[in-house]
Amino acid sequence: MLSAKRHRRLRKELSHFFHSLSLFFLAGYDMAYGWPETLKLLNSELSEDLKQWLKLPDAESLVSLLERLAMQFPVTSCRTWFSVLRELYVSGSPLNEAVGNIALTLSEEHLRELDCHCRTLPTKINILMLLFFLPPVMILLFVPLITEMMRILPG
Repeated sequence: MLSAKRHRRLRKELSHFFHSLSLFFLAGYDMAYGWPETLKLLNSELSEDLKQWLKLPDAESLVSLLERLAMQFPVTSCRTWFSVLRELYVSGSPLNEAVGNIALTLSEEHLRELDCHCRTLPTKINILMLLFFLPPVMILLFVPLITEMMRILPG
């Protein structure tokens, strides 16, 4: 089971990968060339975990890699994308539009999660301020006042 943070990171990195891959398709390259080149270009941007999943071993064909990703990729919601890519690649259909839409969908999911997080952030910050900021401020304001009143009243 993936943690939510790891799940988000993998989806974000996949979005970058598919955006870059779609640029190779726009330039007229095939997936057999674009896939490993995209991995080379994004080498420093991708986590080791994702690189291991997307890496094309020498003995494995691109079709078998896509099949393996469609069956075993850790983010189950992304398995469908790899299955669709495999079917399109095997049938010889154009991949540019599909890969672009995959990247766009992953980006939109990321933005929706970010929007949801940003909507709950003010509440979290208010609670933190009430717990950690307000009591010290009250102490700083009222302790000198109370000590001064204690000094004045008995005398």
